[in-house]
Order: sequence, then structure tokens, then C-alpha cells
Amino acid sequence: MSPLLCNNITKVSYALIFLIITCGSLQAETGPSAKRVPQRVISIDYCADQYLLKLGTSSQILGVSPKSVASFSFMREKAENFNKVRPLAEELISLKPDLVIRSFGGGKDISKFLSQHKIPILQIGFLDSMEEINRTIKNVSKALGNQAMGIRLVKDLNRRLISIPHTEKKKTALYIAAGGVTTGDGTLVHDIMTKGNLSNIIETRGWTDIPLEQLVSLRPNVIVHSYLNDLTKNSGKWSPIHHPVTERFLKRNTAIAIPPALVSCGGWYSLDAIEMISRAQSGYTIQ
Repeated sequence: MSPLLCNNITKVSYALIFLIITCGSLQAETGPSAKRVPQRVISIDYCADQYLLKLGTSSQILGVSPKSVASFSFMREKAENFNKVRPLAEELISLKPDLVIRSFGGGKDISKFLSQHKIPILQIGFLDSMEEINRTIKNVSKALGNQAMGIRLVKDLNRRLISIPHTEKKKTALYIAAGGVTTGDGTLVHDIMTKGNLSNIIETRGWTDIPLEQLVSLRPNVIVHSYLNDLTKNSGKWSPIHHPVTERFLKRNTAIAIPPALVSCGGWYSLDAIEMISRAQSGYTIQ
């Protein structure tokens, strides 16, 4: 082979190698995986805030809701570092997010409005159990391109849940909200109480008024509420909590106070509430 021909073949080979490397780099930058991972994400209510702040990277978070820093927001300290965005359609469109995460924020028409402007929406439902929370963690982490973290978080939650000791005889319990309502099956609070080894005395499904006429006969062993201070000081003047029957009942029952941030929205931190209740069953009473 002549030196000239050999030299030309060598040049062609180098050119092919360069082309392969260049095409590979372009594919890595513009391939499907890069397109799927949003880089400008906004959450528009405090339930959605928790998931974005936990599972998103700082560079991805374009904004969170104004109530992300409220006392009932679990991730309130981290939320202080990010822009606060009102759930108004015009404001959201002006920021040009490539993903909006919501649970209830923006009203019933916000999803339709954003869809018309081709802004993707990730809807988080009202979560009523740890199983639903696990599924939501997986879905949100996948949408944010952080699926590995979501899987690790779910595995840790399942490990902790399995390690909670179960008792054969469970104490009966009643949940009391400051608004004068309680809850039965089909709610997150019920699931937290049950997994924490309490037996909910309320048999009706969902939220209902406190059964004042039944309190004396039901006589639960434990009262669960989600107020850091005295329950009666955080309720309205006409709340059933101020009824003499309720007040007498509260005084003679053990009270377990769960921090509001652990039950305001369903999340991985709901397991903290389960563990708190479980410890109370072992003699550690939270007043």
C-alpha cells in the first residue's frame, strides 16, 4: 500500500471516530432521558410543596407556594430558600415552568388552563394511607428524574413500618380535631392510628361530627389530636370541644398530641406520627 493511500485511510478513520464520539455526545444531551427530566418545576399548594422540596434538586425548584413556610408545612425550613409563587394562572404562565405539581392549589380549572398552554401537570391526590403515600413518592421522584431516591425512601419507610411492634390487645382511641369533628375509616388519620396500634372507636367512614351522645358509652382509652398546645385553645367558640361532656371526657383520658405538620398532608413524615403513637402504647405518653 502506498504511503499516500495509507495516509488517506488514516484520516478517514480519525474522521469516523470523531463523528461517532460527536453523535454519541449529542444523543446523551438531547435523548429521551434529558427531555423527560423537568428543570423548572413549581408546586402550587403546601401538600405538593412537600414532595417537590423533598424529591427535587435545588436547581429544579423554580418556586413553591406561599404556605410552604407555614407551621403545618413539614418542609417549611427548606422552603424559605425558594421563591414563593401564587397559584394564579397568569403568574404561572409568566414563569414558564416545564412542570407544575399540585394537590388542590389553583382551583378546579387550573389544570385545564395549564394544559391549554401546554404546561405539564403532575396531580397528587388526597392520600389516605401509607400505601398511597409510597406510590406517590415513587411517581413524583420518577417525574423529577430522581427515581433512585424515591425507591430508597420507600424502602426505608417499609423497613420502619415493619419494625413497629404489634400488640394483640389495642387501646381504643378517638381522634378530635379542633373544629369539633372526628374521623373513621378511609382517612389518613385513621390509617396512622391503626398502624400505630390503636383501635379507632368511630365506625362510620370518613369525617363526622364528634358523637357527644356516645362519648360516655364509648369511653376510648386515648384521645389523639394534632395541636401542639391545648386543644381547647385552638378551637372555635362554638366547637363541640367546649361542650361540658367533651371537656369532662378530655380531662380523664390520656392525650396524644401529634404535631400538625405530620398529619396536614400525607407524606413520608406520616410514619413519624405512627411511631409516636406506637411509643405511646409502650408507656410513653405524649401530652
